[in-house]
Amino acid sequence: MTISKTGVTALAAATLLARGVGNAGAASVFSFGSNTIGFHNWENIFSATGLQKGSTINAPATAAVGDILMGVLNVNSIRSDTTGNPSYEPSAGVDEITGLFAQKVTAIVGTTVYFAPLTAADYASISSANGGFKSSIDGTVVPLPAGWNFADGEEFAFYRQTGSTDFTISGTTMLASANSATDGSLLFSLGFTVDANLTTFSGDTGYFYANVNNPGITSATDLTAHGGFQFLVNNTGSLFVSGAVDNTASPAAQTVLVPLWIRSTIGDNTNVTSTSLVPPWNFISSDPAKATSVPPLGASVPLPAAAWTGLSMLAAMGALAAKRRRNSARS
Repeated sequence: MTISKTGVTALAAATLLARGVGNAGAASVFSFGSNTIGFHNWENIFSATGLQKGSTINAPATAAVGDILMGVLNVNSIRSDTTGNPSYEPSAGVDEITGLFAQKVTAIVGTTVYFAPLTAADYASISSANGGFKSSIDGTVVPLPAGWNFADGEEFAFYRQTGSTDFTISGTTMLASANSATDGSLLFSLGFTVDANLTTFSGDTGYFYANVNNPGITSATDLTAHGGFQFLVNNTGSLFVSGAVDNTASPAAQTVLVPLWIRSTIGDNTNVTSTSLVPPWNFISSDPAKATSVPPLGASVPLPAAAWTGLSMLAAMGALAAKRRRNSARS
């Protein structure tokens, strides 16, 4: 059972009103301007108490209201859309950007499934019942990383690891896979907050919903998902601006200004069968993304001729005003 997401995620450029804006002096994994980010993620569906639902393609999991999708991911490239050159490419065991995510099904209306971040109360129930997210395949338990920001609606955390541990997703336990995805330094995190109305986005700082062929998510369901997120932590060395709009999303979603949006086509994963060695993850996704970065604070940025003309006029006006003040003082 795989959720294979093939989509486009756009991060528009602007100043982040987020906690932990990255060090302007650090070398960024993003180029100045528009970037394309390629990444894959693997996930399972869990009940509200954190127990994994389903185990093979012949026993598909169906998501219901209150269920949670949790998984891991890795970035396979970040490229400049201007030059086509990579600003980041991973090297297994040497330099990898990986991460973990979790989101909750909050409502199913007709053929639309709505998602939201987990709350502290949601996770308290999971921790009390199972100590974290428990695999029904290997029995291991995955807790959320320490410091998970429930207050600001964290859903994704990306880590950069430069040690010897290689990211693994197959032939291992769910816990070992999750540990290999979160053993680096936090690079950035994403999330959003929602109001009491779970099916509209008024008052929300982001959104995530999916249009499906039938209510719920199963191994045989095709759907298109749309999501918009805020940066909660940004240690990338680049700055981004809210304002990205996915023009294929619903009119309501398009009114929510976000630094990052995602559009995904989701289907099943035929790699998992009842006779094969079952990986710790039942679903797999693939999400190309787009990001536009602006120069860090203090950087020298070339200005167009019109801008220089305007600055020259302002400088001249300032000098003239200063001269008048000096002449007035003398008299």
